Amino acid sequence: MVSSFCDSSHTHLEVRCRPAVGGDPEFHEYSRFPDSWEHLYQGDISSLEVRVLDRRDIDVFTHVRCLRHDTCFCGWDDCHIDSLIVAVDGACPFNGQAGANRSACGIYFGPNNAFNMSFLVPDEYRRNREGRRVRRAHTNQRAELRAVAEGLKAAQRFCQRGWRHHPFRYRGNPCVVRHIVIKSDSAYIVDAIAGRNGQPGWISHWVNNNFHRANGEPVKNRYLWDWILSETTELSSMGVTVEFWHVPRSHNREADALANEALRGNAYR
Repeated sequence: MVSSFCDSSHTHLEVRCRPAVGGDPEFHEYSRFPDSWEHLYQGDISSLEVRVLDRRDIDVFTHVRCLRHDTCFCGWDDCHIDSLIVAVDGACPFNGQAGANRSACGIYFGPNNAFNMSFLVPDEYRRNREGRRVRRAHTNQRAELRAVAEGLKAAQRFCQRGWRHHPFRYRGNPCVVRHIVIKSDSAYIVDAIAGRNGQPGWISHWVNNNFHRANGEPVKNRYLWDWILSETTELSSMGVTVEFWHVPRSHNREADALANEALRGNAYR
């Protein structure tokens, strides 16, 4: 669903940032979206995303729809402009095979957004038994974890400086973001951080066990998990709610396309 300005009377529709009925919802540091808002949305999780268009169709951001309010008279949905939905994805050709020598990340804020990112994952190296430095195979999981960390890092600027919602009357300071939703098609990552079916994420157990699983094996890619925790903690210290949203791959095509753009040689960030 897209939110735009209404030009029928030469005035612009202002997207309002209104508190939810009964006060702001209660969040946990690592909560799962939209489960934490179920009592507000009453099971209606359709069209949770609203894209606010710039008059020039650039710098389009994606926000959380305000479902407890009616649409504007022009038919567009109301949304929380102090929220951002950031879609992330990773891609790795020949994942799990010997030929996996490249991987990439995509970070998607919205259509034609200058802050969208498409970049390759840097190579990593290890020492083999002979002590030689050899390149590690790339993996899809490593690319997706890096995309989450980079997406959280990129979103910080809007929590610190705010953003100017171009299609509307600009009043006072830019709107400072207070709610970040990381959208991913990786059930493993979302379940690990935000839990599932009301259960806490595995990451809380990993932290308590020095990043070892219940069977004693170390958690792979610990440095990326540490990076994600660091970025999330930084946002939390700024008063920002961070949530994680698991979606099917078919609902994350834009971030996937950005990751594949980098693999085709069109990386940018």
